Amino acid sequence: MSDQTRQQPQDGGDGAEHGAEHGEEHSGGCLCGAVRYRTRGTPKRVSLCACTWCQKRTGAPLGLSVYFEKAQVTFNGGALKHHR
Repeated sequence: MSDQTRQQPQDGGDGAEHGAEHGEEHSGGCLCGAVRYRTRGTPKRVSLCACTWCQKRTGAPLGLSVYFEKAQVTFNGGALKHHR
């Protein structure tokens, strides 16, 4: 997932309170750019795994997964599709 960004605080502070009080925003999408997403707030769970399955699914030595509540995620752009 590309170009994840953190919303900058409007008060000129370091953002420590901003993230807790107003929620952080991150955005990204698929490589072709057809589907974009935005998340808001603190993730429900963040996992980092080095099992063989996670290495295969990511093509990297570690797999990173970030989980949000449905209400925290919005999608823009192309129609979403499901893969098995």
